[in-house]
Amino acid sequence: MPSQILRRKRQTAATGPRTPTTPSIGRHVDARLSLILLSVTNLFAAMTTAFELGLEDVMHDLHAHSKSLGALTISIYTPGYFIGPFIVAPVSEVYGRLWPLRVAYVMFAVTLVICASSQSLTLFAIFRAIMGFAGIIFVLLGPAIVPDVIVKEKEDSL
Repeated sequence: MPSQILRRKRQTAATGPRTPTTPSIGRHVDARLSLILLSVTNLFAAMTTAFELGLEDVMHDLHAHSKSLGALTISIYTPGYFIGPFIVAPVSEVYGRLWPLRVAYVMFAVTLVICASSQSLTLFAIFRAIMGFAGIIFVLLGPAIVPDVIVKEKEDSL
């Protein structure tokens, strides 16, 4: 109980007293929208290997007929998943979680478009690896962002 009173005093000192004109609904909507967007992008990042069923058509469109190159187009996503945590974790500790997440949204969308429109296997493989790096950012930061948003919502309702 005393900790809640102290927290309210700190909040009032830092942000001013809460009045009926203080907008708090916007923060709740933004928080929920952020969680929904994070969930959807996490799903997309996990589904990027779903083209395995149409791999023959993809390889035909890229003018490649080797089965080992087909396997490479699927597994090249993994090095990005492997290297990502070593780069993203320290960056998110220094700059916060929002900046790397925004970069990941842009990077994932751009690499997805480039992969979809690529005409060569080399370009496709390079950007698949970059897409794996961008995809792991959602997986890494998602579990850390959810408690931050929920705790902030609960503190705002005090």
